[in-house]
Amino acid sequence: MPSIAPDMTVIQPYTGAWSEAVREFNSRLRAGGCDEFVFPEQPEAGRQEFLVLDDGCVRGGYILRAQDFSFGGQIRQVAHYRLPLSEGAIDRAYVGVGALMLRHALSQHPLLFALGMGGLDRPLPRMLQAMGWSLRPVGFYFKVLSPARFLRNIRLLRKTAVQRTLADLAARSGAGWLGLQALQLVRGGAGDAPATTEAFSNFGPWADELFNRCHSRYAAIGVRSSGALNKLYAGDERFLRWRVVRQGAVIGWAVALDTAMQDDKHFGNLRL
Repeated sequence: MPSIAPDMTVIQPYTGAWSEAVREFNSRLRAGGCDEFVFPEQPEAGRQEFLVLDDGCVRGGYILRAQDFSFGGQIRQVAHYRLPLSEGAIDRAYVGVGALMLRHALSQHPLLFALGMGGLDRPLPRMLQAMGWSLRPVGFYFKVLSPARFLRNIRLLRKTAVQRTLADLAARSGAGWLGLQALQLVRGGAGDAPATTEAFSNFGPWADELFNRCHSRYAAIGVRSSGALNKLYAGDERFLRWRVVRQGAVIGWAVALDTAMQDDKHFGNLRL
């Protein structure tokens, strides 16, 4: 059985010259049943992308996106360790690729975080925990606006025939509507003093003032200055932007997407 040899393995930045090899890498992962994620088949400007190369073949890859964070008011640069994919997921000969990539990422940015890993029982969280990382579950919060449609589409509640029957019954009878409305009313809590929302296109000095006023109260928060936010969100029509105003002062803002899903593995045909 072939195995990855450290003296033949290199990790280098992803360039367009390796796009075909990345497509072949993705094809091998899909053929092996690992089709949840694929590595981008073209490099993207504005982020660091690396490939693990072994004898001219791509055996893994990962992405780093560096950003400034405030830790109790102290600004430091950290990096998001994103989409680490390894051929070790389908071939034990390359099981060492995951640890190799993580060590390389730490050499690029000593302060790393990972997010959206699919659960604490997945391979990457288990490896991070074994290396001494602190792991915390992140809650998924949502509000149901169309209970009947939600019950007919949400895949988590429709895994078995019994679950599907119960969900359909709740959708038809109105019981689902009553239950979800009651749950959301209890969890919603009481609001503070009246506030208004208004749409906007670009983040201005008001965003800097809000961030400077609040960031020292957070244990960790990404820098949300107007410059950083406009770089992320300005000029992209996909994003919906609102700010919250109370008594003439901006007290918060939100950016959202409005997406009609199509046969999504989690959300079916819901609109998110």
